[in-house]
Amino acid sequence: MAGPLPLEASLRGLREAAFYRVDHAPEVSTNDIAYCNAFVNQAIQQIALEHPYLFYEEFVRFATAPDIVPDPDVAGDTVTLVTESVAGVSKDNCWVFKRDIPTSTTVRAASAWPRNRTRDGTYVQITDANGYVHTNQIRTIWREDDLGGAGVHHMCFSVVRPWSVANYGKGPFTYRFFEPYIWLPDDVIELRSLRIMGEQKDLPLEILSQDQAERMGIVDFNYESEGGGIPRWAYRRGHFQLQGGKTAPTVVISGDQWLGPEPFGTFQYCYTLAWGKRDPDHMSPGRGLWNDSSTEYEVDDGDSVSVPAADQDAMWSRNRFREPLFESAPSEISAAITVTDPGSGLTSQAPLLRLPNIEYQLGFLLDGVTTGSVASDRISDGHSGIHYRIYRRRTTASTGGGYGSLGGAVSGTRIISLDSSDLMEIGDPFYLLAEKRIDSPTSNAWNDRGNIIPDFSKRLRNIHGYQGIRLHPIPDRRYEIEARVIRRPQQLILDTDVPHIHPECSNLIVDYVASLLYTRFNNPYEAQRMMALYERNSRTMAKRYADLRPLSQAVRRRPARSRGYPRAGTRWWEPNS
Repeated sequence: MAGPLPLEASLRGLREAAFYRVDHAPEVSTNDIAYCNAFVNQAIQQIALEHPYLFYEEFVRFATAPDIVPDPDVAGDTVTLVTESVAGVSKDNCWVFKRDIPTSTTVRAASAWPRNRTRDGTYVQITDANGYVHTNQIRTIWREDDLGGAGVHHMCFSVVRPWSVANYGKGPFTYRFFEPYIWLPDDVIELRSLRIMGEQKDLPLEILSQDQAERMGIVDFNYESEGGGIPRWAYRRGHFQLQGGKTAPTVVISGDQWLGPEPFGTFQYCYTLAWGKRDPDHMSPGRGLWNDSSTEYEVDDGDSVSVPAADQDAMWSRNRFREPLFESAPSEISAAITVTDPGSGLTSQAPLLRLPNIEYQLGFLLDGVTTGSVASDRISDGHSGIHYRIYRRRTTASTGGGYGSLGGAVSGTRIISLDSSDLMEIGDPFYLLAEKRIDSPTSNAWNDRGNIIPDFSKRLRNIHGYQGIRLHPIPDRRYEIEARVIRRPQQLILDTDVPHIHPECSNLIVDYVASLLYTRFNNPYEAQRMMALYERNSRTMAKRYADLRPLSQAVRRRPARSRGYPRAGTRWWEPNS
């Protein structure tokens, strides 16, 4: 069997090195390769748990969101529970509040309600007539047209928990939108430091334990009781995981046209659920719609008015650019679907995806249900705040020629030069394609027409939830915060994938994989020997990477031995004899 490949730190190189280490037979089966690939990823995850200092540090940025409170210069800036006509009967909608002033009223920018999903998933405090403060979580914010009569539009927001009209009334109430937690990216496994950027001097944030924060009496203080300011401390709070969909999307060839410029091929799809958006400054690079010349990627699709069909592709593309506040684990994978070149003068058809109707499952899509002969229409329909993020992978090369040969082509919509399969990434990873929501009983269908370019910087990954941290004092305005972190290693899928680890640690990975392979081959002695080699090499790596201070700098260390004690009770300064 040949020795390790030159790409020794890649998945293929690590796998070949592990086979070489255990002197595996020259012929390896597909099953052996699959097992070894899984062992490589298992080893990398274990090393990240035991020795996170062997991985490169990264910097992530996020921004705080200031509170939104009623504008003191506008009379009647309060919120009221929405009462609507349902099947001809007046009903309270206990999940929706409206802003009592119409959208035509001029308010300060700090008091404006954003409709770009920035506040989705954050919190609202509503103060009732008795002065009691009730905290709820915002699902989404939108503008409802003609709510106060023809041509009168009001801002609305839906909440997670229903409001008790019997106990607290319908309003009007004072309100406050606030962001109590900063949610770290889902793959952060170690937080090294936090600092506020963009001030006259970058300000480090001191990390407190939860016990310290509780002893100091600053846990979950609100803005009114403590005032706002520049944050000085940060401490850990709760964890949130968005439940994901389990059902795979169905996919068939539709009557809609494949536009391109994406070449033909065989595709598979899956999706995640998303809620909220992070700061607009932190967007994904690149363009989604190849012929979109717009520079505005903050698309509001939460209005009650429908989006024209001509603009929907651009909307599904742009909505994916901003990272969601919360994203779920992926769904099951769809069946494979093939888009082929039908030949000159004919039109190639596009795949049609059908997604599970999450709006109905959450109780936010009851439009069309009738009582007797009167149609039911709820103001909360389509406003659960949950969106779909659609991922696609290409499993085969292009199956046809240039786009110029297709019939029915609209002038200016084809890129004839993109007809070669060697221009495409083909393999197992799923890449982010689009993001959409369901706002009607039939809008769970989506056509992939080939005109949205996948985001190759966003691979599909398993998401186990988000760790929240709290800042003190509560930020009184927007602050840019930079975190120095160690992130969970991304799974290696393609043979050329390389772990985000120092290349000198490749042997450490191979040692661990070899131990797992020997265990699979039912050779416990060799498995134990390779694990001992892994532990010895890990100590060597710790000497090199556990501390980045130069060798010339004195470092205080505890007395230590390189070997274990020969007998119980032996002190470190005593000889072994």
